[in-house]
Amino acid sequence: ISLGLVGSEMCIRDSRYPQAEKILKEVLVLEPERLDVLLKLAEVYSGQKNLVLFDEIAHVVSKITNKTGAYWERLVALGYLINPSDERYADGKFASKEQPLTKPFDLSSIDLNLGDPPPSKS
Repeated sequence: ISLGLVGSEMCIRDSRYPQAEKILKEVLVLEPERLDVLLKLAEVYSGQKNLVLFDEIAHVVSKITNKTGAYWERLVALGYLINPSDERYADGKFASKEQPLTKPFDLSSIDLNLGDPPPSKS
């Protein structure tokens, strides 16, 4: 199954959306609630600007995630990019800008002293 996802990513990258869609749908037959696969399929429909099929995937993902979490946030961001006037995807406005996924951490205050060093074997 993971080979199918790799293949679908290559198809998406090369804008071969029908092939990617076919691969992803085959995976979903076996595992219909796989969020990673559903999100890839949403990317396909986003790339095709297919609002109807994108909204169908959004509905499925909203039920699985209860509209929370990273998968839902990514889907909303994709939705905003293809349909910014749709209120359901309004929160995606903030995610669509180029922002790092994580903020840098200040590690200077962390004490890594784990006690006495082990005895030397000399």
